[in-house]
Amino acid sequence: MINLGFISTAHVHFKNFSNQIAGMDGVQISHVWDDDAARGATNAAAVGARFVDDLQAICATGTIDGFVICAPNNQRLSLLRPAIASGKPIMCEKPLSLTVAESREIKDLLAQNQTSLSTGYFRLGYGGYLKARALVRDGALGKITHINHVNKLNAALVNHFDDPTVQWFVDPAVSGGGGMVDLGTHSVNLLSWFMGGADEVLAVAANLSGNYSHIDDYGVIHIRFKNGVFGNVEAGWIAEGGINTLSVFGHDGCVIGTKDDYSPTDHELRHYTGRYDYKLIEPGANRPMRIDRLIAQIKGEVSDVDLAEELDAAFASVSIMEAALKSSAQGGWRPVEDV
Repeated sequence: MINLGFISTAHVHFKNFSNQIAGMDGVQISHVWDDDAARGATNAAAVGARFVDDLQAICATGTIDGFVICAPNNQRLSLLRPAIASGKPIMCEKPLSLTVAESREIKDLLAQNQTSLSTGYFRLGYGGYLKARALVRDGALGKITHINHVNKLNAALVNHFDDPTVQWFVDPAVSGGGGMVDLGTHSVNLLSWFMGGADEVLAVAANLSGNYSHIDDYGVIHIRFKNGVFGNVEAGWIAEGGINTLSVFGHDGCVIGTKDDYSPTDHELRHYTGRYDYKLIEPGANRPMRIDRLIAQIKGEVSDVDLAEELDAAFASVSIMEAALKSSAQGGWRPVEDV
């Protein structure tokens, strides 16, 4: 039996993750810690786990095989410190941190403890995106000029954050930002995984719905990558319908997404080799991400190269988003710091 320890149950994804684990053979949630003891004890009881009220104690529990950090954004570093020191594999919700300084500490801790860390950025496991990335790297699109990603939901329009359990998403001191951060981090992560590090960012964030008016619900981010490619991200909580999609453009062709990509079975990519000439990209197998990724880490089934590339993209997304927030607040292009 693989025993998982949950460090915090505050994130909205805890319910999805716990339901998934309940349907898995040979895997269980054995221990739960939460800074809100009542919430933690309730959620632990619901999944048949033991509630532990001491963070250091759960990280030192020898029977736990891996940890899931399902905490609000501003708590990630403080929880990763003891979890990384445990040496056990970890899956941490996104973003890994809110600042470059925090990311540097996380990177140093990982190097010191040789701990395996994956993230909640699930799109990197989609077979279609894996195939598209291979086309880019193999030169099938020629010299790449620009790459775009759209990631929008309707959360602000339907007053989703009125629910007390998710109100921290609209508290900038906890979340780090609104719709641009929450959904834009997925897009920035995906583009960084394709293109690598960035030099500078120009961003605009605004509240367009009138709901949760103290925080942005929409943002646009322009990115100049180090390889000369121009990136564009559109993200927010104000889309009632529409398509969330990836597009990559090169001198010899492009890849265009034509379907929503919120599940690995509900997205479509077209590879254009001429203005009207295209064929559907036949996706390869999806690779395990999030909880499945953690199980694969515990079993030693994830390559060090894949994990390193994913972490590089996760750290890059923190750097880009920090610069984007400065740009949206102060105006103008802002440099992106390397982790």
